[in-house]
Parts: sequence; C-alpha cells; structure tokens
Amino acid sequence: MPNEDAITSIFYQLVNLTGGKKMVAMTENDTVPSLQNLTEEKAGWLYFCPWYGEHLMSSAFNYPATLKTLYQSEYVITLDELPDLTVDDNTPSASIAPVEIEFDKYGPNQSDKAITVNFNGNVLVAVRTGSNTLMEMQDYTLSGNTLVLKKSYLEQLPVGQHSLSFDFNQGKDPSLKLRIVDSTPSASISPGSASFDKAADRAQDITVSLALNGHQLTSITHGNDTLVSGQHYLESNTAIVLHKSYLSSLPLGQNVITFHFSAGNDAVLTLQVVDSTVPEPDGALTVQAFNGNTGVSTNGISPKFKVINTGDAALPLKDVKLRYYYTIDGELEQSFWCDWASIGNTNVTGNFVKMAAPVNGADYYLEIGFTAAAGSLNPGQSAEIQTRFSKIDWSNYNQSNDYSFKASGSQFADHEQVTGYANDQLVWGIEP
Repeated sequence: MPNEDAITSIFYQLVNLTGGKKMVAMTENDTVPSLQNLTEEKAGWLYFCPWYGEHLMSSAFNYPATLKTLYQSEYVITLDELPDLTVDDNTPSASIAPVEIEFDKYGPNQSDKAITVNFNGNVLVAVRTGSNTLMEMQDYTLSGNTLVLKKSYLEQLPVGQHSLSFDFNQGKDPSLKLRIVDSTPSASISPGSASFDKAADRAQDITVSLALNGHQLTSITHGNDTLVSGQHYLESNTAIVLHKSYLSSLPLGQNVITFHFSAGNDAVLTLQVVDSTVPEPDGALTVQAFNGNTGVSTNGISPKFKVINTGDAALPLKDVKLRYYYTIDGELEQSFWCDWASIGNTNVTGNFVKMAAPVNGADYYLEIGFTAAAGSLNPGQSAEIQTRFSKIDWSNYNQSNDYSFKASGSQFADHEQVTGYANDQLVWGIEP
C-alpha cells in the first residue's frame, strides 16, 4: 500500500548537516508524500522526483486522490507556475484578478468568465495554456482592462485543474488557475454489483437497468476489451442484458464492467465470477493478487501477492510457495526483483520454471519462496509481496493470454489462478 510519510526525521537530519544553509530535495521516491503530512510536519522538501510509469500511476504506490490534492495545492509549485528567473525583479509587472476561477461544463451553469487586467504599463502578447496559444475573438475578447474567456472555449477543456499563462512583453507573467467541473446529472445503472456462476445449470444472463438521464450509452468495456452489442449483450433504452455466453468467458474472481455515456460519469458494475463445479481448495492458506501493470503488451510483469493464514495454527513461510503462470513469448533469460515485502525483501526468493508440458495460458511459472528468516504467520496474519520480472533484453510479454494475469483490479482480491503450496502440497488455487 502507498506510504505517504513525509520522512520528516530524514529531512531535518539533512538540513542539520549544513546548519540549514542548503535546501534539501527528495531526489528519488516511489510514493509521493501526502499534502497533510508535508504541511503538518513542516517537511519543506525543495522538490520530489517520483519514479515514472507504474511507480507513479499504480495505486499500489500512490493513491490518485492524494496525487491530485498535492499537485493542485498552493503548497506545490508546478512547472507552469515557475516565474521567469531571467527577468529583472525591478521591472514593473502586470497582474490579474481573480487568480483562480471555476467553470461548470453543465449547460445551465455555463457562463463567460471576466478577468480584470492591471497592465502596469505592459502589453499583453498572448494567453497560453501549456504549448497552446488561445485565439483572440475566438477563445477570448479583450476590451480595456477586461479580458473575457468565452464559455465556448472553456467547455472544451477536460474536467480538472488547468493553468492559463498571461504573457506580457516584460516583467513576471501572471497565471490563472482554472478549475473545470461538470455537475451534469450522470446516467446510472442498477445494480452496481452482481455475481455470476459459471456452472452450466446455474449460469444466467444478467440484466442491468439503465437510467440514462438524457444521455446515450456509447460503449461497455471490460479492461481493454470493448463488448459488442448483439454478441455480448442485448441493448434497449431501459436495460442491458449481459449474455451468459459472454459472462462465462470471464476469469474467476472480481471483474469490473464499465458503462460509458455521452456525458457525465461512467457507471461501473462489479461482477464476482465463481464456478460452483470447482471444489474449494482445502487448506489454511489464501492467496490474493493483482497486477501492477495491466497493459496487454509490456516489458515487465509486476504481480503483487498477499498470503493470508486462514488456519488456526502458525504457518512457517519457509514451507510456502506461490506460482504465477504465464507465457514467455520468446525464450530468453529472465530477471526477478522483489520491490517490497512486509516480511523483508531479502527474505523473498523468485525462480523461473519452464513447464515440461506447456498448457493453454502458460509455458512458464514464477515460483515465489521464502527464507527461514521470513518467520511465520499467525492465524489471521498476512504478508504482502510486490514483485517484477523481465526478459534480459527487455522485450515485451503478451499478458492477454497469461493464465495468472488479471486485466482489471488494483486492490488485493482472492485469485485462484495463482496457486499456493504448503510443504509442496497444493492448498490454494487451480493449476492450469
């Protein structure tokens, strides 16, 4: 889970090394500290440099809400807010008022936004957002000291925080923080969650009621796949009927089906897929998992595991093994990394095993093991392990046909396509 610690003790240790004469930066980090921790603990880091890709965008490292709050706060200076450091501070600068506005994309609430400009002897050269320059008369008008941003321009901007830079011929350029919201009533579905049993005598179509609220259904997706009307579901103005023939093709466990509409928010159906014909594993071990990288094509597979002792006696981890099944998509040497483990990274081992008899969805498996120093799990206790593996030349894997791959979900959930063993006996999951 994300660690939003501001590591304040480290910050002040570094500050004290130079008697407070040097600024201190967090030069590499996976999790970004939360705004609350930074401000409450007064950890004044000059900057933070998070690792890109999965480490920044995966909720295993950073909660999206935490990132948005931090980046949109007054506490953090983003690139568009940096002053022109080459400008003489004595040069009179222009200013604008207000410096923050909000625009609602919902039709009845839309309006032009007026900005008062104090030129202070300067000339407005352009209004820009990023690398784009707004067009006068088309995107805005300027009359005297009043600049009016047209609603026809504002309604095209995506929901979120934006920044407009007012570029003058000299002095420091002021910027306008622009918050775009959308209070448009959204369409909805009912129910929001359901279960589906793959057993032949229990499989049934699932009906989802629609309340369109003036919108249109544009598509239905499951992960990266788009469902086909007439083939995967039957559509009307009031309901969607998901065909059991399609639902039977989904993997066991939690699946997320997203309904997209012409406006407003998406709606999500959380679907738990089970198969009552498959006997429940008999053991005291439960394995939960999800994939940190859910792209179909990727040069690094990143499964995350949680091992839970569901028995009534202590479970020595040295007796436990986990197997993640996949297709190698090109026979090459592979490298394994344990990025983090609650029982210590060095207490986790990873071995690649080529299957003697390849099966559908797997010709290799990654076997996770534990050293004696990993200790034991008492009843109810769990251990989390975050791993990655890649081919030595960083060529891509195709995850779409991998037996253990989960295309959806960013939280731990029971995963029967990852198998668990105690003393080399299968106690969790279904082997391919």
